[in-house]
Amino acid sequence: MIKNVSTSEMVLDINHLQFTDEVGVFGLNIEILNRITALNKLNRFCESIKSPFRANTEILFQVIDSILNEKGFPGPELKKYFNARNEIEKIELVSYRVLDFSKFEMPVQAEFAIFGLSYDKYTNISEGEKEALHEAYFELLNEFDSEKIDIDNLINQVTDLLSVFK
Repeated sequence: MIKNVSTSEMVLDINHLQFTDEVGVFGLNIEILNRITALNKLNRFCESIKSPFRANTEILFQVIDSILNEKGFPGPELKKYFNARNEIEKIELVSYRVLDFSKFEMPVQAEFAIFGLSYDKYTNISEGEKEALHEAYFELLNEFDSEKIDIDNLINQVTDLLSVFK
């Protein structure tokens, strides 16, 4: 059941979700759906100004499937995800005045899930380890975004980083 609280808020009945990790996975997927919605809005804007750009959101639906089924992406799908991520980030930089994407960042837990780290396993990591993990992960993403490492190197290093927690 969905209840509209205001024009910008909605309450979802999650009584059918029995366990804390189910609620967390549900919330994580809602965040991804919000990102998809924002990208679809951007796509409509680009279409209206006759821009050839269209953000391909298909890979984000695959991320949701990965999270729900607790199965990481195989290597080619990881490449597809990070290539799509780069393309989306480029257009977001150009279109930041049209839509504030900071509200719709891809949750780090979702990116960990496509590498095979389930939500349940992620939530069992201590806060100190999470902080170190996030720091190392964002450092790798920064190196990738600044083209210091290529996509294969990124995937290998993130796989190694997360292997400790699987």
